[in-house]
Amino acid sequence: MTAWTKARKDYLSLIVSPDRDSRYLREHGLIPNTLALAGDCCNKVVLDAGTGNCWLFDHIRPRAAHACDIVAPENVPENVEFRQEDVACLSYRDACFDVLVAGLLIMFCRNIGKVLREFHRVTKPDGAVVISLVHPYFYRTGHVVADGGFLVVDDLSHERQFEVRIGGDAGPFTYFYRPLPTYLNALADAGWRIVETRDWFIGMDEYARYLESGGRSNLRRTGRVPLYSFIKATRVDP
Repeated sequence: MTAWTKARKDYLSLIVSPDRDSRYLREHGLIPNTLALAGDCCNKVVLDAGTGNCWLFDHIRPRAAHACDIVAPENVPENVEFRQEDVACLSYRDACFDVLVAGLLIMFCRNIGKVLREFHRVTKPDGAVVISLVHPYFYRTGHVVADGGFLVVDDLSHERQFEVRIGGDAGPFTYFYRPLPTYLNALADAGWRIVETRDWFIGMDEYARYLESGGRSNLRRTGRVPLYSFIKATRVDP
């Protein structure tokens, strides 16, 4: 088993665990916002890039479901065509997808310009991309501490990379920290028009109830800064 395969298997185990808050955060933040931006996909051809465990297709039934990742899921749904792919150099033909979803993916990509141009190439004219990010202001990439009722955040003004262990267990993965405008500008440079952006904050009252009911977390959470950021863009051509 390669180091990447093991790290990924650790990550997939983490996100489906019923007693870790990564599952709570995905079910309350990541999934509903992604689905809302993707819209009605029943008559569309959809690619889930960096699919993980193919969770997207538990929630949508497109006309044709495609998924890719650097490592194959252990169980691929029968209705999903999976390919092992590098998102910076996709093997799909030009203009074949109506919607492309990239969930919590491009923070781990070294060259986002190349990735976003590949997404543009394989998406149909007027097709859409839906991207989710761990928000750049979230404390995984900048340490957040309470200080007299305020938040103190590490320097988030420049791009850098570092090794992370997600949930303290899965990894290490190389994480590329970038300020949010870097992503927006890269999308524009790759030929995308921004349609909508949204942030998701943890609802701390609901999160407290989750913890009281037996949920666990080894991280201190806050509802003061956004956890996830979402971007929907449509393909434009010169």
